[in-house]
Amino acid sequence: MVCWFVNGFQGAATDIPDLTFMMSKRKPRPLTAAEKANNTKINRRRILNEHAIGAVKRLRASFDIYRNIRQNILDDIMLAACGLWNYRQRED
Repeated sequence: MVCWFVNGFQGAATDIPDLTFMMSKRKPRPLTAAEKANNTKINRRRILNEHAIGAVKRLRASFDIYRNIRQNILDDIMLAACGLWNYRQRED
């Protein structure tokens, strides 16, 4: 499993062995071309994930708070929301 993190999570490197960090700009000198290319690759994946999460949240039931509910209903709601998003992606 590969995890993508920004620099704020560098402490996680001791817990998770396969980490890829996004490099932030340094004051004395700019990023190298390789660091910029790596950041671009990370950002492209991050944006796709954030758009998918935002789209799933469009189904209001996926982020409402429920009380006194049957067991596993939240998993079923999230499964339905993700299924609707995947269906919409196939239709486009």
